[in-house]
Amino acid sequence: MTPTPRIGKLISAISLLDLDAVLINHEMDVRYLTGYPAHDAWLLVTRRGGFYITDGRYIEEVKKGLRGFALIQFKDSIFRKVMACCAKAGVCRLGVDERRLTVEQYKRLKAFSNKKISLVPANGCVDALRALKGPDELKLIRQAIKLNLKAYRLIKPRLKPGVREIDILHHLEGFYP
Repeated sequence: MTPTPRIGKLISAISLLDLDAVLINHEMDVRYLTGYPAHDAWLLVTRRGGFYITDGRYIEEVKKGLRGFALIQFKDSIFRKVMACCAKAGVCRLGVDERRLTVEQYKRLKAFSNKKISLVPANGCVDALRALKGPDELKLIRQAIKLNLKAYRLIKPRLKPGVREIDILHHLEGFYP
């Protein structure tokens, strides 16, 4: 499995943090790293590649659209499946972003780790990657700015006291692709 450039950078961060893997459970971070819309999915990235873990509702859709990741379906517990993947990959030190996990999620991961896998803080490791923009991201940002300026120019004459937000929204609905 050939990692994407973003996953490659995360793998480098994993090595620098002396981790075996990192667990990504924040929807926007999963989407950023995979380039694929994440719905109820977690990403486990080891030094060798990534596991995209989701339930049966999305499995067929993900099979069609996601490339470069081992697709793992969980049936009863995502926590059990994450730890099974960790065991299979030989993970002993699993990085987690404590800001993205609820206390309940952390407790459940810990319970399924069988004390063989240490949960290690890896706060902000994806944030650091997302902060640096590549040429493609900069191009998209510029396009978004241009589109939003056009939208503002379209609605500016309508922005007056007494105009409801819903009316502005209706006027913009057909504008954005």
